[in-house]
Parts: sequence; structure tokens; C-alpha cells
Amino acid sequence: MKGVLTIAGSDPSGGAGIQADLKTFATLGVYGAAVITALTAQNTTGVYGSVFLDPAFVRLQIRTVLEDIPFRVFKTGMLGNASLVRAVAESLPQDGVLVCDPVMYAKSGYPLLEKKAIETMKEYLFPLATVMTPNYPELSELLGKAFDPHHPEENGKRLLSFYPSLQAVVVKGGHREVKEGKIEDVIVYRQGGHILTRVVSHPYISTPSTHGTGCTLASAIAAYVARGEELVSAIEKATAYVHFLLTQTKEESYGRGHGPLPHHRYKENI
Repeated sequence: MKGVLTIAGSDPSGGAGIQADLKTFATLGVYGAAVITALTAQNTTGVYGSVFLDPAFVRLQIRTVLEDIPFRVFKTGMLGNASLVRAVAESLPQDGVLVCDPVMYAKSGYPLLEKKAIETMKEYLFPLATVMTPNYPELSELLGKAFDPHHPEENGKRLLSFYPSLQAVVVKGGHREVKEGKIEDVIVYRQGGHILTRVVSHPYISTPSTHGTGCTLASAIAAYVARGEELVSAIEKATAYVHFLLTQTKEESYGRGHGPLPHHRYKENI
């Protein structure tokens, strides 16, 4: 079944969260379903408030969907607090593919995850993850003193070593320096008992319209996996998908702040 269940927060402006996830699934030709963990009041200029849903109701959403539609590929985004993290982790099938975007902050700096929930993620959610897609500030938060800002590959390896079931870490380049006009995403992954690295580079695009890029990348990885792509290939195609959307923001974007990606501009012969 070519389908993905996203479990994340809602962005009423349509640029990030479950709205971005569902747009990504649709443009990449997979069926998308969504469990909501939090409601936010936000637009392209920032997040102005958030409300977390009852963890018991989130459990009920997941259970109700899975009783009817047997999803095997999942994506998690904004989970908000420790109780929600644990509720989601305990509701997911143990044998599924999980793409985990450890969302901590909005582009504006608004916190989307309570500090004490980070340890809960480490204990309950990350051991279930197949792929993790932290940005550099999130990776720094997760590694603590072990974080080395000058060696993205080593940071990815350190995170991978903590979780035996984790198959790949995507160290995103958006918060790192531009090298010779290019942005580098570093994929650290397991293969044949070894830990390997692949660097995917794209021309740097100067645009303020980057709202929802993290959500979109993680969702695109999940979508390509659901379509049957091998994991590293899925990650590479997902980064290309996001890069294409960034190129289109010069032609079309919305709002007065960090504009959203125009997912509908992506056309593919599936």
C-alpha cells in the first residue's frame, strides 16, 4: 500500500505541519492520513500560540486509523510534550518504518517541544525510528557536549550509534555555512554492517520562503519509502524534491515572513 500516516501538529497557514505533509504525499503520489497532536496559531511571520491535545485522544486517533488502514510507513513531527511523545511511541507498530523529524523550534524561535520531552523522545521514540532528520540546532540539543559544530558527519555517526535500530540520519545543511555556493546535506547510514556517509549538495538558493522545509523533507522521505525506494535513494530524491520547491519560491510564495513552499508546482510522471 502506497500510504503514509503523519503524526504532527497543525499549521493553519498551510506551510508546515500536517498541511505540508499531506501536500507532499499528494504531489508524490501516495495516500496520506494525519493524526493531529497539537493546534497552533501561526502564519509566515511566526507562531503565536499552541494547544496540545489530550494524549489519550491522540492514542485513540492512531488506534482508530490503524484498525481500518494498516499503514506501515509513519512520519512524526511536532509532538509537543513528554506525555504526547510517549503516547505516540507506545501506539506505533514495532515493525513499521518511522521517519522522525525531532521538531523543537519554529523558524521564528517559538518552542514547539517542552524541554523535558527531549529525554522522553530519547527513551521511547528514537529507538523506534528508521530515519531521523534533525537540523543542526536540534542535533546540537540531542548530542549535548558530544556535538562538534565543525564535523556534521561525525555528529550523524554519534547519533546513529546511540540507537541500534536507526538506519540513517540526515544531517541537514540549511543551518550550516554555504560552501562555494552550495548547501550540503550529509546522509549517515548503515549498510552491510558498516556505517557509510553520502553527501548530497545543491546550489544555495537565497529565499526567505523556507517555512515547512523540514516537515516537507521528512514527509518526502516517507513517501518515497512507501513507493518502494531503497532508503538512501528515498532520502536523495526527497532532498531533490525540496530543492525544486525552493527554486519555485521565486515564482510563487505567500505571506509577509518566511513563506511556504509551493508544493503544487511539483509535477511528476509517477
